[in-house]
Amino acid sequence: MFGDDNPVGETVVVDEWLTAEVAVVYQDLPLNSHMHPKMLISMENDRSNNNMWLSNNYYTFFKLREDNNPEALVAKFDDVYPRYFGPQVEQMVGITWAEALKGGTSVHYYLQPIADIHLYSSFPVEMEANGSIENVYIFMAIGLFVLLLACINFMNLSTARASIRAKEVGIKKVLGSVKKQLVYQFLTESVLYSFLSMLIAVGLLVVLLPAFNGLTGKEVSDLLFQKPQIWAGLLVAVVFIGLLAGVYPAFYLSKFQPTDVLKGSYLAGGKSNWLRRVLVVFQFSISLVLIIGSMIVYNQLKYSYSKDLGFSKDQVVVIDNVYNLGKNKALAFKNELLEHSDISSASISGFFPLSGSMSDAPFVRDDASNDTEGAVSMQVWGVDYDYVPTFDMKLVAGRNFNREMASDSAAIVINETAAKKFGYENPVGRKIKVLGDFNHQGKSEFLIVGVIKDFHYESLRSGISPVMLFISKNEASAMSVRLNSENYHETMAFIESMWKEMANNRPFEYRFLDQTFEAKYLSEKKLAIIFSIFSGLAIVIGCLGLFGLSAFTAEKRRKELGIRKVLGASVPNLVKLLFSEFSKLLLLSILLAVPVAWYVMDVWLSNFAFRVPLGVSTFVIASVAVVTIGLLTVSIQSLKAASSNPVDNLKYE
Repeated sequence: MFGDDNPVGETVVVDEWLTAEVAVVYQDLPLNSHMHPKMLISMENDRSNNNMWLSNNYYTFFKLREDNNPEALVAKFDDVYPRYFGPQVEQMVGITWAEALKGGTSVHYYLQPIADIHLYSSFPVEMEANGSIENVYIFMAIGLFVLLLACINFMNLSTARASIRAKEVGIKKVLGSVKKQLVYQFLTESVLYSFLSMLIAVGLLVVLLPAFNGLTGKEVSDLLFQKPQIWAGLLVAVVFIGLLAGVYPAFYLSKFQPTDVLKGSYLAGGKSNWLRRVLVVFQFSISLVLIIGSMIVYNQLKYSYSKDLGFSKDQVVVIDNVYNLGKNKALAFKNELLEHSDISSASISGFFPLSGSMSDAPFVRDDASNDTEGAVSMQVWGVDYDYVPTFDMKLVAGRNFNREMASDSAAIVINETAAKKFGYENPVGRKIKVLGDFNHQGKSEFLIVGVIKDFHYESLRSGISPVMLFISKNEASAMSVRLNSENYHETMAFIESMWKEMANNRPFEYRFLDQTFEAKYLSEKKLAIIFSIFSGLAIVIGCLGLFGLSAFTAEKRRKELGIRKVLGASVPNLVKLLFSEFSKLLLLSILLAVPVAWYVMDVWLSNFAFRVPLGVSTFVIASVAVVTIGLLTVSIQSLKAASSNPVDNLKYE
């Protein structure tokens, strides 16, 4: 705003009511903070500051002393409720705080550590869209599983190609090497492979980090060259992973006896085959869980995009900060826009679906007297007469607001959930009473003139709460404009020109409602993409392991295959023989993976108030895909072994 000049002491025009002096410049808050305000203004200048304890308009932060006990502070809150809530309840409703408690009214404040908000908080009204510790755990688990799959592959491929190292082991033992020395040799090789892999991984990290940030929408920085201590952790990981991947092959290869190697019988034993089978089953179980997970995430995303939201989000543009125009100019701006042929309707309001802003107040039925047991906390949105048609909301009972009826200044339109909460079978014509004077309206009783179909004003993670629309002359934070053609560029140019003409050089800020909707599900969309990438990677790694095991099996059974072929067995029969063993492993993977995937994805879907069912078809399709990919992998080695010349398999006899 001020370039290179010192801003302290300069003034900033915030709106028509406030010009503020810059007193302090503070450092930008880090990306992993739960809030990123560009300006902090004294609460003395907040026109909503009415000292109303029954209102929930503010976030309150406490700076505790180091010797303070948070639990003891929370216990003191119990004294706050009767002292501050009690007088206001008695003034508004005419009952004491004790009577309100008996009627079912309850208030509870608690403390939340500020460091927990970014990843652990998911209340309906957050300052910003927070991160998710569940996603962090998911990505950590996926990364560790992929690393473990790679270690398993190293074990399988190392032992499957044992014949290449068998003569080396036999000769070294004949020349005096002991098992301990051979174990050290193979473990050293494994750690060296791990170290070389780490160097390649660091290079890939530097190259791919920008693409990763673009995919996830995060700004993960490359800390490898900023924090040297990370290299120490990497080296520890290199040694650990090298030992983990190499310990089994080292002991397996080092136990070969020279006499067995010379006789060619070192592969005859099957005692260690069970471990290879277990590792392959584990590999494909993990791969199947990832595939099922990615399919369910995509299904939930598709469901979110196709579900009826209760309003039409398409071809609606929302213009922010309309209050900067002032009340009269805002109305004039709206009327000018309605003259354009490509604009069908417009509405000025304080709230709109998917905005993330909310305002609540408690209401009771008109026949509830002073009994607060049936009090309903409702979203209270100030709108104008054109709000319902602009968002194409559906009336299920009654009518919309009418300019010609003066009594509609005290009329309201509620949603279906509100009608159910109040227990009204036919709510039209009934009245509800507010517990207090909300929004400075000067009214305490409102007449229900219409009921609209429930609409999703937040993402499908949240349930639908009671909503009340009322005519407000004070709420003018945004203007929603419905376009009736796809000539967006020309229409938006017209809207912007009218804004510049009336807004005295104030910035023109707008958003399309369908883009706001997509932003609500951006994290799910990115999660689906990342799931798919890692699922593909896991399948590739799993197939490499299966390829190694099939190669090992074919090599171990080459004499048997040669004899069967000499005795008349056909290539399809031999392929079927080799297939049978691996088919059992893949089916066992399915039996293990499906319950795990069902449980994990059911927990993930529990974050959504509206979710897709866990259909059997998803698990069947994923299982068939894994079995098909696995058997195709095995077929390469099986066909090669079954088609080989039996003379080559038997000539060593």
